[in-house]
Parts: sequence; structure tokens; C-alpha cells
Amino acid sequence: AGSKRLYVTRRGARARALTNEDEIVALASERGFEIVDPGMLSLREQAALFAEAAVTAGASGAGLSNILFAPPGAAMIEFHPDSFINCAHWFITNALDQHFGFVIGAGETERHDFHVPVAKFAAALDALPHERPSMTA
Repeated sequence: AGSKRLYVTRRGARARALTNEDEIVALASERGFEIVDPGMLSLREQAALFAEAAVTAGASGAGLSNILFAPPGAAMIEFHPDSFINCAHWFITNALDQHFGFVIGAGETERHDFHVPVAKFAAALDALPHERPSMTA
């Protein structure tokens, strides 16, 4: 896998935006994530950036599809509102020998905007294979 940690923002999205994204971004930043908005990058820039990804996290949406460019062994943590769960990225990560984790948040609006508990995101990060201490001495 690569070495970058990428948090994909949906700030300004028409639907499925995080209502507490500032809190999630604070944890992501603390854990070494780069905050990215793939919609602001060319396709070439997106491919190059995600080709270096070790971990990608964010709310379900098109920006996470860039996991296609990530190397085998990379990981994704996808946030879903309880009212809209899409398995597409799970299928992609499985096909590409990548790791997949998810966090279900609580939907709050008709647009399926939702809240993700920061503790659940932290637990999902801690559960990644990359985060576990090595068993070799």
C-alpha cells in the first residue's frame, strides 16, 4: 500500500454531507490525514494522489471511487447514513485486494445528511490492519 492518508470531504455536497464534518476532520488531521476534495482535481491528479493512498476515509460518494487507483493492501473507511447504505465501494475494494471498513451514522435530514460519532471513526481507524501493532519482535 501507499503511504498517504486521505480524507475525502463532501463539504458543499447536495446530499449525504456530514453535519459534524469539522469534528471528523479534526480527528483525521490529528491522525495524519490530508483533507482532499477530488472534485477540485483533474482526473490525472486524482489518479496520482490515490495511487499513493494507504488509507482513504470519507462519506459515501463519487470521490471515494478513486480507491480504484489505490494499490493492493490500501484501506478505506466509508461513512454511511443509516438511511442510505451503498455497497459499491465494498465491491471495489474486494476486487482490488484492499481492506474495507465502514461507520454507520445517524441520518438527520431529507437530503440524507448525517452525523458520524467521532469515537466510531477512531475505532474504525484503530481496527485497520495498518494500525495494529506487529506481532513480530
